[in-house]
Formats: sequence, C-alpha cells, structure tokens
Amino acid sequence: MRPREDVPRGEKIVSALILLVLAGILSVIMIHIRGGGDRLFDVDPSLYASRGSTPAATSDDEARPIAFPDSGLPGWTAPRETFRYDAANLHVKINGRAEAFLTLGARRLTFGTYRFESDARRAIDVYCYEFDTEEHARAMFRSERPPDVSRLDVGDVGYQVGGAVFFVKRTSYVQVLPFRLDPDDAAAALNIARRLADGTADRGAD
Repeated sequence: MRPREDVPRGEKIVSALILLVLAGILSVIMIHIRGGGDRLFDVDPSLYASRGSTPAATSDDEARPIAFPDSGLPGWTAPRETFRYDAANLHVKINGRAEAFLTLGARRLTFGTYRFESDARRAIDVYCYEFDTEEHARAMFRSERPPDVSRLDVGDVGYQVGGAVFFVKRTSYVQVLPFRLDPDDAAAALNIARRLADGTADRGAD
C-alpha cells in the first residue's frame, strides 16, 4: 500500500480560493436569472460615439452654447433634451475621438436629436462642436472631409455624404446625422443643417 502523499499547504489555499471565486460567479449568475434581467453585464453607454446614445452630461438646465431651432418640417420635432460636454467629459460622448478634437481646440459639444413623431426609426442626431478659433473649426472639418466630395451651400463651408451633413459656421463645426439612409431623411437633415447654420451665424468663441 502506497503511503499517502500530503498536498502542500499552498496548493490547498489556491484550490480553496478558486472554489470561492467560482461560487461567487455562480451566485451572480443565479441572482441575474432570478431577477429576469436582459443582460448579465450592462454595456457602458460611453462606448457609443453616436447614433442616439445620450450618456451623462450637463443637461439643458444650464446655459448652453447652441439653442436647437424648430425643424421647419412637418412631423419633425426639435430635441426635447440637449446635452453639453466640455473638455473634461467630451470623451464620454465621443470615446476614441475626443483627443483629436481637443488637440485642435474644441471647447464644448452640444448634442441633441430631432425625431419624427409618427416613426421612431426616423431620427437625426446633431453634434455642434465649438472651437476656440475659426481656423481650428475648419481644420477639424477638413480632417474629416472625404476626398473629392462636392461642396454644399450651407454655413461657411459644408458637404453632404450618405445623407449626413457637415458644415462650419464661424467657430462651430456641426454634424447632422440621420439614422437611416433614406432620401427623405437626407433632405430633412439638409433642411435642419441650414436652420442650424442660421442659428450659429452670430456666435463666436466666448
């Protein structure tokens, strides 16, 4: 009969810790199942750069740089809420892209969504970035403009691609982004962009 070999004390401790961790994970899973949750882990909304995400930011209870105008179109409603992001929390809204904007002098972002009343699938996000100088706003605009795109008569300089409208007006760089690739929504985005351009015409860096 072979003599019993004692398991080293260190291995016993490691084994016990592994069992405790596994038991904890199992408990979390069971609690989640009993609670009927949709997901075991929630995705941080700050990972989304656009398309309707509205992570925590300064609400429109505070002074904001841009007041979004009425759409001027039947069925389209102006943003019910707008959100303001500054240099300290810009990354929350445009994670992965904030550094490029801040390097070129972005001071704040105002975000809002136009919605079509009778169809929740139709919506248009607006990102209005304010820069410290007009040249910095134009530099950011140029850095994102596709090559050979046709110039559009909106703001000081602009273009439309895939239904989305991009333009600069003085120190503001504005992106008007429809959710759908649809000719009607593209036309709505252009109309909204022109009204926004009128609203930013007299604004400069404060």
